[in-house]
Amino acid sequence: MVNTENQQPEPEQPQQPQQLVRVRRTHTDDLASSYLSELTLYDKLSMNKEIEEKNKERRLKKLKNIQDPVAYPDPGSETASLITIDEEEIDDLKDQSMFNKLLSILPTSLIQRINRETRHEKEEKEKRKRDDNSKSSSDDTPSREIKRRCMDGDRAAERIVGFQNPIDFSEIMYMTDNHTALPLPFFRNKNIRYIIDCGATLPTVKSNPREGESKGYYILDITKLTNIFGAELTIDFGQWHEAANNCYRFQRSRDKNGESGSFALWWSQHFEFFNNQEDKIEMYDAWKSLELRLRQEYRTQPTRFNANYYVAQYEMCKSEHRMRLEWHQTFGKQPNARDDNPREGSGYRGGRSNSSRSRGGSTSSFPAGSRRSSLPVCCILCGEKGHPVSRHYNGTTPTKGSDGKPIWAKIANAILCNPEGQSICINFNVMGSRGCYLTKCERAHVCSFCGSKQHHAFSWMCRTRPYSE
Repeated sequence: MVNTENQQPEPEQPQQPQQLVRVRRTHTDDLASSYLSELTLYDKLSMNKEIEEKNKERRLKKLKNIQDPVAYPDPGSETASLITIDEEEIDDLKDQSMFNKLLSILPTSLIQRINRETRHEKEEKEKRKRDDNSKSSSDDTPSREIKRRCMDGDRAAERIVGFQNPIDFSEIMYMTDNHTALPLPFFRNKNIRYIIDCGATLPTVKSNPREGESKGYYILDITKLTNIFGAELTIDFGQWHEAANNCYRFQRSRDKNGESGSFALWWSQHFEFFNNQEDKIEMYDAWKSLELRLRQEYRTQPTRFNANYYVAQYEMCKSEHRMRLEWHQTFGKQPNARDDNPREGSGYRGGRSNSSRSRGGSTSSFPAGSRRSSLPVCCILCGEKGHPVSRHYNGTTPTKGSDGKPIWAKIANAILCNPEGQSICINFNVMGSRGCYLTKCERAHVCSFCGSKQHHAFSWMCRTRPYSE
């Protein structure tokens, strides 16, 4: 038997306090948490503002219960968790306009956090700025460098006799060309230097925002600077050659793929085509308008460089230029004619329609040995001597010529036509079949005096010649 008289009772084990399980109030479960994370920033801030106010009441009850449990027996419930605000959303709230807009629903704790982080970032930025200034100055203080805008002479390039150092382009030239095309005269050496030297005082305008831009930018005032630099087509060939070289360097620097990019390649091929022509200098007045038009077309509707198209257009320009010269020498300069556009000349408009150029057809010129500049002006409509055909453009077409024969052709919309309205080829009527070299001429090759296909007007087969050669 076991003696239990002197056996000491086992000491009682102290009871472990029952651990309270915290009841979730905001993030009750995973589903609720996922929905809370999808709320807009405005809704998150509004709910956090409300949760923060209720947490203040809970803490106040708990404090009073600890200080005087008899008077305040309610210990207060546990505080609720705030909804998480992402770091990106915090960064958005650091923007002053966003902060002011949402200030009324911002929790106090979040306002304090944003202020602390903003102040800390500002201090770090100022510290880095002071460090950079101290590193950049060796002998002098940073304040001296800032006040005097000290320059760095080490950036100067070596001068090489007989070689021109390329001129850098001002940033405002790139900004301007993004919104409107810079005229070619702007790329002359002296004009590029002018833009660099007077950059702070140049006339500017504010552009309209492009697609994808939130605001416009200040760019060069092309209209005002054109009065200083000159307009397109006003420069000679030497100036064009200089400007074209700089324009190519400028556009090459804009190609995202560098010098080997397709954008830079087009500009190289474009300028090189004209620069490689044997007659480029003497025929400059003939092709300068074409060069401008092709540049403008590439900006508005880019197409790949096509050498055959360029050749056809170039030959057409030369032919039209020669035709204008021959026309003025043979028949005299027509009233209201424009030298830079053959279609505006009344005599030329009577010679061909505007449709053939759009298809790239070539236009012929009079043969060099057939000039008749010593002959008096003769009208190709009525056959009379002393006035050009343009005299009839703005008046009533006579029904009979000076010899009493009826006038067969007519003037319609300032174009010499047959009775059915088809334009008549003036080149053919002046020089015969050798006057028009077009492979397929859309104008009627008939005599403008009688309509015969067997001879041309100035062969004087159907009318009496008003003078003798």
